[in-house]
Amino acid sequence: MTLLSVRNLSVAIHEKPIVKDISFNLGTGEILALTGESGSGKSISALALMGLLPLGSKKGGIINFDGNDLNKISENKFCKLRGKKISMVFQEPMTALNPLKNIGRQISETLVQHKACAPNELKNRVRNIMDRVGLSGIDPSRFPHQLSGGQRQRVVIAMAVCLEPSILIADEPTTALDVTTQAKILELLKKFAKQDGISIILITHDLAIVANIANYLILMKQGILVDQGEPKRVFRDLAHPYTKKLFSASSQKLILKENEISEGKLLEVNSVSVNYKSHNRGLFSKGTSIEAVSDVSFDIKRGERLGLVGESGSGKSTLTRTILGLQSTSSGYIKFEGKKISKDNRSFKKNIQVVFQDPYGSFNPRHKVERLIAEPFFALGKEAPHETEQKSIVKEMLEEVRLPLNSTEKYIHEFSGGQRQRIAIARALVIKPKLIIFDEAVSALDLSIRNQILKLISDLTERHGLSYLFISHDLTVIENITEKCLVMKNGKIVEQGQTKQILNDPRNEYTHSLIDAAPKFPEFGHA
Repeated sequence: MTLLSVRNLSVAIHEKPIVKDISFNLGTGEILALTGESGSGKSISALALMGLLPLGSKKGGIINFDGNDLNKISENKFCKLRGKKISMVFQEPMTALNPLKNIGRQISETLVQHKACAPNELKNRVRNIMDRVGLSGIDPSRFPHQLSGGQRQRVVIAMAVCLEPSILIADEPTTALDVTTQAKILELLKKFAKQDGISIILITHDLAIVANIANYLILMKQGILVDQGEPKRVFRDLAHPYTKKLFSASSQKLILKENEISEGKLLEVNSVSVNYKSHNRGLFSKGTSIEAVSDVSFDIKRGERLGLVGESGSGKSTLTRTILGLQSTSSGYIKFEGKKISKDNRSFKKNIQVVFQDPYGSFNPRHKVERLIAEPFFALGKEAPHETEQKSIVKEMLEEVRLPLNSTEKYIHEFSGGQRQRIAIARALVIKPKLIIFDEAVSALDLSIRNQILKLISDLTERHGLSYLFISHDLTVIENITEKCLVMKNGKIVEQGQTKQILNDPRNEYTHSLIDAAPKFPEFGHA
């Protein structure tokens, strides 16, 4: 039974066409995947369905739902539909949630807004929906910052499904989540489709997820629908060149060129533990100690490329902050070039740089790119080159990361996600460090852009003889970009060794679970 019928949907923003004549049907209890690269028009199409397009937008075509054309109904009628009949799960839960309100209150807002239950029933209703989405052990009085990424995503899903809508739009709901959390979120969405008959529009750039969860897929490129059908048929036939390109990108493997690795230790982590104090409520209550990192030891040699993989909450970020001297060790020590790293000793900082997961969040939006890339020069103090030489080095770095030289006069918001990550890499390289830490540097990028960035990292590190620590929850990324790998769980290194050996013949049960949880293409197509 067709629940939603979209015919010739078009969207223009300030007269610029973004989506062009998209048509599709959505059946009851069906999971429809809307896929394509960044900038293909996926999210704008979803916002058009929700009536949430930005100012200056103009849409055309027909969106037939429940006997109404959603392109013609008033905003007042749309407000009655949103949350009750059509709901949306946004890509970044921390942005979608109010940091000043506890999660129980935020889940209840939809119920209160639509007068869905009596005030005395509200508490039980919130508890029930939290239990359904896998938050049974979480107190509704907790705030978003007190939850993991997966838990925050479950809160957003709870908000979206608490009124049992007919349609749920999930915009990249698993981006930047570790593989086991990702699998649980996808299983939760499948359960709502199968048990509750909720129709789901899943927006994703991950074709392996599409192959495993969707009944039907729509593939978009630059606002145009280029391919559609059942995933099994689409991935078997690969009829459209763009489909073939994306399918190839999803299974593409890089061949790492051999780096010259010296015997000397560049970075040495020796029996490091990091404890946090957790204070209970009450002025005179004693705090309890949480061990975020427990007795971790490893080293990185000059020219070595090491991967660190683990779920959210495994201690990866705490370990990274400790290596950077931003967090003190509770026991053990870290040495860089034979000298101990500490919060007080920052002499090493010119030789260690970081590329963060969210390049936009790591840049000052008020500065132009030239100033952003040159920022590490300030760490050198008197050793920094003259301003004229700095400008020359910045342009040299732009050439290295394959961006046009006129990028220096632009602001960071004028670039795509992949271009921003290239700028972040240029900033990390500008003072010629000896070690770079890549912290989930490609997790939010679509497949083809991700592969371009990984190849760029591989080429640059080989050319400059760099060492790096690459942190990721994605095992396929670790396989492509490192020779050695560490697997971390609950603050401890549970397995380490050659990356290929760990992925092909894991010895630890936890490593097995990470490999099994990663989405894979079923046995069809040209993989």
